Parts: sequence; C-alpha cells; structure tokens
Amino acid sequence: MNATEPAAGRRRESRPALVDEGTVRLENDMHASSGRRWRAAVLAASEPQEGVVVLAHAKADSYGHPNRNTTTASYELAHGAWDCQMGDRTPGSIGIDWEAVRSVAGATYPVRGLLSELGFVFDARTKTWVRPGA
Repeated sequence: MNATEPAAGRRRESRPALVDEGTVRLENDMHASSGRRWRAAVLAASEPQEGVVVLAHAKADSYGHPNRNTTTASYELAHGAWDCQMGDRTPGSIGIDWEAVRSVAGATYPVRGLLSELGFVFDARTKTWVRPGA
C-alpha cells in the first residue's frame, strides 16, 4: 500500500456536511391541554468543524394564535432535522449530507431514531452520536 493511499474504510475526501438543497416550510403547534409543549421538534443544523454537525432548536419565522388555547409556529429551514410534522409521524432532514457527517451533537434526543437508522451510535462519554469507523 502506498503512503498516499487512504486506509481501507476511510473516506477518500473530506467534504462539507451542510449542502444547499433549498428550503422546507414546517409548521408546529402547541395547545394548552398538552402542557404548552410543542408537538414537534424543529432543529437547525450548524457545522462548526468539518464533519461535525450541531443541532439546536430552530427559531420560528412567525407565530399565530388561531384561538386562545393554541399557538402555531412556521419555520423556513435550509439545514436541519425534525421529528415529525402534521399528519406525518416520520422524522426528516434537509440540507445535511449524512455520508459526510462524522458526529452529531446538541439537541439530538428528538431525532435519535433517525440518527440510529442512519447508522450512528450514541457515545455516552462524549454525549454525541458518532459514525462507527469514522
């Protein structure tokens, strides 16, 4: 094996984890009967280091109050993930190249199922989700 060739199993080239795929419009609501908790978690992604994605709760673009017990929020998300949406209980993401991600930190609990399906494993010592072998 040549010294310039990468070892087997390693990625040959590094690339940014956040990519431009457009945006997605997400809706969320909370009701007084649910203890004033948002129905879904909408998480914005940032990449402080190449291959490291940090998820944080996204800030809504606008809020509405259809009645005195309900608050709605609208989000325009370019990079991030969510755990469910109205009428759809499946988690999703946009603008993240999961193959380029080595670890995920931050507010990961709402999307732990998605991260597990993508092959990430939770590291309790560092409190991050890591890709085995990365």
